[in-house]
Amino acid sequence: MRSFSEIQITLPFNISPLYQFKRIALGFAGAILQQPGWGGLLRASIEKRSMARKFPPRLVRRERSPFQILVYHRVLKAYDPFAVDAITVDAFEKHLMMLSRLFRLITVEQLMQELENGGVQPHTICLTFDDGYRDNFENAFPLLQKHGVPATIFLTTDFIGTDEQLWHDQVLLALQDADCKRLNFDAAQLTSIDLGNPENRRKIAFKILSWLKQFTPEVRDRHISQLCEICRVAAVNRHRLMLSWDEVRLMHKRGVAFGAHTKTHPILSTLGEEQLKNEITGSKAAIEEALDTPISGFAYPNGKPGDFNEQVKQALRQAEFRCAVTTSAGVNTNGQDPFELFRTMPWDPDPNRLLGRLLYERFTG
Repeated sequence: MRSFSEIQITLPFNISPLYQFKRIALGFAGAILQQPGWGGLLRASIEKRSMARKFPPRLVRRERSPFQILVYHRVLKAYDPFAVDAITVDAFEKHLMMLSRLFRLITVEQLMQELENGGVQPHTICLTFDDGYRDNFENAFPLLQKHGVPATIFLTTDFIGTDEQLWHDQVLLALQDADCKRLNFDAAQLTSIDLGNPENRRKIAFKILSWLKQFTPEVRDRHISQLCEICRVAAVNRHRLMLSWDEVRLMHKRGVAFGAHTKTHPILSTLGEEQLKNEITGSKAAIEEALDTPISGFAYPNGKPGDFNEQVKQALRQAEFRCAVTTSAGVNTNGQDPFELFRTMPWDPDPNRLLGRLLYERFTG
């Protein structure tokens, strides 16, 4: 078991000179690649050739086109430092405008049909959302409809149609609203941690989230209850964060696809056999009952390599899922394990930098 001091987290932003140079280079490349002339020729070339990752560098002709999957979580009207992987409405619309102009956008269900029928068409990207937040309906859905963009939302089903909060939101809200200037959390070996400003609270909240992911749900929830007591915040619901089933049904009628993301968002590799089966089959059954249609796509909670294993993948196959998506960034190819599909997080609000990053992945993947 890892102590709190051993936990490392990677934030989407860095202020090092090298990082700043990369941002500038990606933005410049993305601006060029959006142009109809040379940009269009370069985009077409990337679909047909990749750069071999060996020395000396050389171009390799592809047998089939690559494809990418993007993962969003929340779409908010204004930046919220205590929201998981959030993007603003303005930035999200800029993403949609660029992506819908330059790429062929399909659902994960459509993607699997094409893979099983021989291959994915060029310039293909899937947009996905994890968890099932209410703002997906209020803020993202109108923009998806406006720009004619299909998407797939993976639902944490026990929270849909309720006022309950996902466990990671409980932690974030506890630190956001903590009624103390210093945090003493013995279980995590935290002593006299300064909570005097919002940035410190945010950093410590996300580090606690990383620390909690090693535990079973029962142990994790006990730690969260202790944290709420220490922060002197009531473990009560403030407002509805998640979608309702009526909102899910309306979006489904208008072209949004849905997949499963477990019942309660545990780290699946920490579960016993019965818990694992319950989380997987229970979430699938809830969605199929609500929508009166079969679903076949699954998203791993957290989604990093240590968060799932062969036992988890086998449980998904037995439940008749056809694919599962991770949160490991990268480009996908036709011969890839359908239960370990890569997904890229579009951290950067700037569409030029996003395009530069996506095409760099395609060129080197």
